[in-house]
Order: sequence, then structure tokens, then C-alpha cells
Amino acid sequence: MRSCYVILTFVLMMFAGTAFGQNTPPNTGTPLLRLKKGFIALSANPPLESRSCVVVNVNGEVYIEKRSHVIIPKSQAHLEVLEGQLTDDQFSNLSALLANPDLAGISDGGLIHPPGDSTNLAWITAEIQRGSSRQEIDYRYWGRYWKSTSTEYDNAPPAYITLQKARLSTLTPLAKWYESLDLSQFHAAEFEPGECMP
Repeated sequence: MRSCYVILTFVLMMFAGTAFGQNTPPNTGTPLLRLKKGFIALSANPPLESRSCVVVNVNGEVYIEKRSHVIIPKSQAHLEVLEGQLTDDQFSNLSALLANPDLAGISDGGLIHPPGDSTNLAWITAEIQRGSSRQEIDYRYWGRYWKSTSTEYDNAPPAYITLQKARLSTLTPLAKWYESLDLSQFHAAEFEPGECMP
């Protein structure tokens, strides 16, 4: 069991560098939104991880990465990379979501790190360009068993719980917008390290 904790610690260290906007921006256009979501489940059988990211530029260009990875017993990964252009309706719907004052008013900070006995971690992060500044929002949750009730609020201070619930409620519509995209409207693209994740 100790080996699972070692693996989790290693994977979390890798993830820490990707969750806070340390990647380079896309090569074309100006990023309006970079949304990442995923999970790591060490208690699943077999242990696995899944990551997905969408980058939307101000001109409506889109870059999407979807990665699934079976961690052990043997490492097997699948990567899908797509690019294309949003329709006017898709871009309009996204713009309306980004203009939501509740979303614009969320500030990051005070993130509690998962406890050492957590075996599963999931996250939604967003980087939103607002004029000359960039808003970053990070929501994570964790548990000790695959598909179990989250333990993210165990022994957490009330202010942290309030902030976490605000992050989740404002990021969920963005995640649903991303999930509603018809991937068939996009075409396969070359993988470009730094667009979304390493």
C-alpha cells in the first residue's frame, strides 16, 4: 500500500507544475480561456489517470488535448489532439459564461493540499484572460476510495469550504460547456508540448 502513496506523491508533484499556468501559450492567437480537468485514481483497478484541456483563443480558434493513462501494471497512454474553430453560437455562449460576475469575482489562494492517505484526486482549473490580467481558479477534490464520497472538507476551516464551493459552482458551467462541444467539428492536430500539459 505504501507504494501507492509513493506513486500518488510523484504524480501529484508532476501535476503541481501544470495546474497553475506554467505552460507556454498557444502558438496562434491570444488565449482567452485555458480549462483543464482530470482525475488520478490509484484505488481503481487498474490505477489510471485522465486529463483533458481546451484552449480557446480570442479569435475562436480551439486546441483540445485528451489523455488517458493506465498507470500500472504496465504504463499505457492514449492521446487525442484536436483543433479547429468555434461556431458563433459556441463562442457567444462561452463569452456569456466568462462575463458572469460570480465567476469574475472568484479569487484563488488558500488551497489545502490533499492528505497523505488520499488515493484519488480530481480537479478543474481555469485561466481566463481579462484585459491585461489573467484570472486563475483552481478547484480540487480527493478521497480514499475510487468513486467514494469526497473527503476534501474533512477538518477544513469554514472559510476554505465556502471558497471551494464557490469555485465549484462557477467552474461547473465552463466544464459543461466544454463537454458539450461536438468533437467531430474539429480535426486532428499535431501534438505541441506546452499548449495544455506536458
